[in-house]
Amino acid sequence: MLELPSIDLSSSTTIVAAQIRKAHDKFGFVRLVNHGVPVELLQRVLDHQKEFFAQDLDYKSKFLADSGYRKEGFNPSPSNVGIKIKREHLYLFLRPLSRRDPRKWPDSHKDLVEELGVCTTKVYEKLIVALSMALDLDPLYLRDTLCQGELKQTFCTFSYPNNEKEEEREEIYGIPEHTDIGTLVLLFADGVPSLQVLLEGDGKWHTVKPLPGSFIVSFGEIMEVMSNGIYRATTHRVILDKCKPRCSCAITFEPSEKAQIGPASSLLDKSRHSRVCYRRFVYGERYKEYEDGKFLKEFAKS
Repeated sequence: MLELPSIDLSSSTTIVAAQIRKAHDKFGFVRLVNHGVPVELLQRVLDHQKEFFAQDLDYKSKFLADSGYRKEGFNPSPSNVGIKIKREHLYLFLRPLSRRDPRKWPDSHKDLVEELGVCTTKVYEKLIVALSMALDLDPLYLRDTLCQGELKQTFCTFSYPNNEKEEEREEIYGIPEHTDIGTLVLLFADGVPSLQVLLEGDGKWHTVKPLPGSFIVSFGEIMEVMSNGIYRATTHRVILDKCKPRCSCAITFEPSEKAQIGPASSLLDKSRHSRVCYRRFVYGERYKEYEDGKFLKEFAKS
């Protein structure tokens, strides 16, 4: 299994930035340890999600999301896509508060998910500064450019069944291959090894080794653009385990829809490429294209 490079978030921001510099060239994913979020809280969140998904469909449908892409609430397994997908997920808006629809929040989730949101915001605030410093930018460059004074944070939890049928194992997915759109995602799960990443080096899928109590950080497309290709939005997917169901959670941070996205000018001669890789655009413009399935390289390449 793939061992991701670890970032010790309890270190000083300068040291964290140095760890990021060393880690990002090998993988588009990194692992956060000593991140300050109580492991007991992460386990309680997972336990509550499992309890929710174990309820009958009539109960879960009380929180059914409206039709459309990334709508808040409960989402049963999709049935109108070409790829076979088996999963249920619950999608909740954390920040800003004005985005929330309280009717879509199960009562058992409110205090617990809110506590998780506060704790992971602190993780994000330290990490986004370190990510700027690792690029030799002003420490607040990424935070201020992306947030525009308004932090966008969402919580999404997934429930995947096991899949005992050998003949279907390569045909049915929990989540098919994709890249994340936003700034970054903090992932944690129950220890079932189902997350796979596609590495540029060998073009093969690698199963990520679980490490309970840690976060896996997935850089979104916006981070790839802002860093001019230095931070990569890595293609990944979730497969179904043969024996065990899986539960995972993702805390996503996204730019303001009005944020101007483009490579920092000081990076134009420091990236992995010898020329500008990406054009500038408004994040809300990209969000609509992502919803329609248009890949970043088609949308933003200069």
